[in-house]
Amino acid sequence: MKPTVEQIKARLNTSDDQAGEVTDLIETVHAEMLAKLDRKVYADTAALTAAADPTGIVATKDMINAQILLVGYYLDQVGTQDGDRTRAAAMCILDRYRLSGA
Repeated sequence: MKPTVEQIKARLNTSDDQAGEVTDLIETVHAEMLAKLDRKVYADTAALTAAADPTGIVATKDMINAQILLVGYYLDQVGTQDGDRTRAAAMCILDRYRLSGA
């Protein structure tokens, strides 16, 4: 599950001029989230059940929020102290859902 341009615009106060960049970043941060979680994320319980994926997880609002934080990081904060904190906060959120293998 990915955040929408509208969600990002509302949370990060992005301009219409940034819509293309935001759209590209949505794909980037979603891939980053999936790599961090090391599992597939499904839109709802029905999709997870249909996939019969024993390691899958249903998307949460936290996951969307983490992706929005990462978009903000890439838009404005790369290489800044605030950016480091923003990125760390996003990763901390995602760590709660990370697949921990045995």
